[in-house]
Amino acid sequence: MGDQIDFASEKILQTFEENGFISGFENIPLSERVTHPSKGRYPDATFDYIFVKSSKEEPLKPLILKTQVSDHLPITLKTTL
Repeated sequence: MGDQIDFASEKILQTFEENGFISGFENIPLSERVTHPSKGRYPDATFDYIFVKSSKEEPLKPLILKTQVSDHLPITLKTTL
């Protein structure tokens, strides 16, 4: 959402960050965090996140799983709570 012009007014990601949550996608280029691949009409996007708050360390980079089950790709995130 942060890099999609159609969602420029959306503030939910900013709200999570302002309240101490992190997703693991910080500073990762869009090409490495696409969770909704383009099907021609719309560009690749990151629509899916996992946010954590009470972590002893920064979470690892989320793993995006390639599958045909949905138009959104599932993600996993390893963290130490």
